Amino acid sequence: MTVHPVHQAAPFASSRRRRPSAVRWGWRAAAVIVSLALWQAATILLGDTVVPSPGETVVALGQLVATGAFWAAVGATVGSTLVGLAIAIVVAVPLGLLAGSGGFATASTRLSVDFLRTIPPVTLIPLAVLLYGPSAEMQVVLIVFGSVWPLFLQAVYAVREVDPLLRDVSRAFRLSRRSLWVDIVLPSSTPFLLTGLRVASTIALLLAVAAELIGNAPGVGREIALAQLGAQVPTAYAYVVVAALLGVALNLGVAVAQRRMLFWHPSVRTEGR
Repeated sequence: MTVHPVHQAAPFASSRRRRPSAVRWGWRAAAVIVSLALWQAATILLGDTVVPSPGETVVALGQLVATGAFWAAVGATVGSTLVGLAIAIVVAVPLGLLAGSGGFATASTRLSVDFLRTIPPVTLIPLAVLLYGPSAEMQVVLIVFGSVWPLFLQAVYAVREVDPLLRDVSRAFRLSRRSLWVDIVLPSSTPFLLTGLRVASTIALLLAVAAELIGNAPGVGREIALAQLGAQVPTAYAYVVVAALLGVALNLGVAVAQRRMLFWHPSVRTEGR
């Protein structure tokens, strides 16, 4: 009877796949434990009136979760972040693809883009508050201004980095301009655009919380400021933890979407092996 070697090697291959994953999760767990230990040490050194212990923060967070004000603040932050990010995508991606489609378009927009993207969005909070007041509209304006540039630049780079051989093939087969964009440019640009989306999503959340914290817009950031004013230190830290968890959730969501949309890309196929 002939024994095929593939059937014998399969269990060992699966164990090799599981082992690195277990090691990664072990290191992540160790990093969390070390961070909590450092947090507890900071509480001991500085006092719980400055830095509450992890236990006090968890208790405060548990009390907040049972209130409607907590979920209203979280909903306001998430809603403003997603709306601003969606507007930034709609604005930046088409303009970036258009600007990167030709050398003249890229050169003519470079100076303006380089100037505008160096302006810190936080410095525009006083102007935005003056125009829109402490509102969600003010948040969205800041989020769009800050998160539009990574998407725009990645779209420009995406078009410029399309393989010239593919363009030559499209000309040889006399593809229409629509087929060139739909079948060649957009699939080739997707990895760049999703990388820009990952960066822009983090910027959007940071700006949302900053607009709430400084501009007094409704959301998690304003609750942090109110807790600080009321000397409710564990509550303030609980909201800080919530903001961090929102960032992790947003980043994971974009990463999952990236893996599903790029299932055909070599980087994703290699990662899944």
